[in-house]
Amino acid sequence: LRKSGQYAEAETHLQRALTILRTEYSDESEHVISVLGNLSLVFLDTNRSDEAEPILRQVLATVRAKSGANHPNAARSM
Repeated sequence: LRKSGQYAEAETHLQRALTILRTEYSDESEHVISVLGNLSLVFLDTNRSDEAEPILRQVLATVRAKSGANHPNAARSM
């Protein structure tokens, strides 16, 4: 949806997925981190960097804590 420019619909689906995932997984899980990363991209695509930045910081901190600062996953999450 995001790639086709359907940002509002993408955001709605991602927020719903996040709500569901958080009932089963911690915020440090790969599932939650993946959805958060995608949600932050929707925010960036819609010029909402103020909303994207704290999410991206959370994603990066989690990836660094789990994989190490020099792991390729940490670089990809930047």
